[in-house]
Amino acid sequence: MSGIWLTNWPQLIGSLGLLIGGISLWQAGEPIGFGKKRGLLVVPIAGAISYLLSIWVVLPFAPLGAVLNGLGMIIVGIASLKSKIWTDWKRYTPLLVGLFPFVFMFPLRFLTGARPPAMIGLWGFAWLALAVAVWQRSAEIKNVSKLASHR
Repeated sequence: MSGIWLTNWPQLIGSLGLLIGGISLWQAGEPIGFGKKRGLLVVPIAGAISYLLSIWVVLPFAPLGAVLNGLGMIIVGIASLKSKIWTDWKRYTPLLVGLFPFVFMFPLRFLTGARPPAMIGLWGFAWLALAVAVWQRSAEIKNVSKLASHR
């Protein structure tokens, strides 16, 4: 059992990051606001849970995690564009994260018949862009809160 943790620690950290990130966005109501739309984040959260489970059982959980994360972030990305809570380039990052596996990873999988580890790794850059967007958005919220408290 300890061998699983030693060999899969990057996947564990990444999966926990996806899960914590999804739950944090849900709690903050970002980038789609509070209300019924916030429930859309359940799809990528389920993808993160699937990734966690894939540490022990690869099939069907690893592919399911990719599909749920991609589909969920496409849905969240469209809702983000409609809600207009995030501005500038930040508003497109959830959609970028969601489209990446469908544009790059899955087509390569079907064309080559092999799992594309390089593309899976490159998907991490889309997730990093989303993390930067969240970080900048949190700074915007803090600045607005400071201005409001000084009035």
